[in-house]
Amino acid sequence: MTNIIFKMKEDNQVTIRIFDILGREVATLVERKMKAGTHTISFNATELPSGIYLYSMDTGSFREVKKMVVIK
Repeated sequence: MTNIIFKMKEDNQVTIRIFDILGREVATLVERKMKAGTHTISFNATELPSGIYLYSMDTGSFREVKKMVVIK
């Protein structure tokens, strides 16, 4: 289990997706309009094998990709 914490300055459409190291999408955590402020999204990776994963967050004109490691 991990938490993804982020802040938004204004209301916007948010999409957070998880990808394996080969670029295949393995989960979509969020795909909805969210209000401005601080948000925490929990991700339970028990169904995924150990390895390196990427998560992308898109909010209108902003996009960020970060790495996470799943260890079992």
